[in-house]
Amino acid sequence: MLEINLKQLEVFVCVAECRSFSVAAEQLYLSQPTVSSHIAALEDSLGVTLLERGSRKKVTLTERGQEFYRRSRAIVQNCRELEGLCAPEELRIGASSVPMDCILPELMAAFGRENPDCRYVLHKGNSRKVHEMLEEGKIQLGFVGTVMDRQHLVYRRLCCDHLVLVTSDTQEYRQLRREKTLGRALLTRPLIVRTAGSGTQLAVDRYLSEAGIPTEEIRVVARIESSQTILQSVSRGLGNAVVSAMAAEPWVRQGKLLAFELEQTPVTRELYLIFPKQRAAGAMAQQFMDFAQTYARQKLPQSGERERGLCPGRL
Repeated sequence: MLEINLKQLEVFVCVAECRSFSVAAEQLYLSQPTVSSHIAALEDSLGVTLLERGSRKKVTLTERGQEFYRRSRAIVQNCRELEGLCAPEELRIGASSVPMDCILPELMAAFGRENPDCRYVLHKGNSRKVHEMLEEGKIQLGFVGTVMDRQHLVYRRLCCDHLVLVTSDTQEYRQLRREKTLGRALLTRPLIVRTAGSGTQLAVDRYLSEAGIPTEEIRVVARIESSQTILQSVSRGLGNAVVSAMAAEPWVRQGKLLAFELEQTPVTRELYLIFPKQRAAGAMAQQFMDFAQTYARQKLPQSGERERGLCPGRL
């Protein structure tokens, strides 16, 4: 029996495909000497040269190496498929800032208690980026705050969020809170906004348009991608911001920020669970989607409801 093993075959296939020992080492999370050692042991066991080390550190397959690569690649692929049969199913999820920070941590924990074999891979981006990741097949499910492509994607309403204006916790703003000032009256002060592609910012822009507030009256002092960085910047006095009430809630509760309703009636928007129409999501993903909607109905505010327990006495 030849003294070769699967690790040697995996390393050989990777080096052959990368045409480089150093690049293969990076992809396999091994040191370059370890990669070289595996290849040397494999060639010694076979008694043939599989790889030619050329100038500029480029690697090419010998004639025998080409046939060995073809057969080794099939063996490695079959072994990976066998591993997949027994491995826990992995859910690839993308989410914009508010769902990622405010919904998914508890949702995944709750689902995991009933499905301990489930594993997650999370990708964060604004709503536009999440749509792109779904279209490219990088994720199976998405959580976003805006509708962009009903032709190719299914949108399931998950919960209702609403917009608030947040300020630093100063004596002036505390007095305005006591006077029941609406956030709309503070929009002409320096404002921090989200960058393009954000579902929250699209909702803010829609509100400003529907409220008839001229854009020239808005003094934007910064455009920031991260909602958490915006909240931190507001707390330090850079400016005010119109943000998700869900995102603002812990900052308000801890006394770092004050929140003002924009209007007498809360300015709401929907958050969605989305997935492709034409591409099967897999059994675990289907189970997760059903669980997410049940969880949302029980735990998260729905259309027409006031935020449950959001900053009692302060909003």
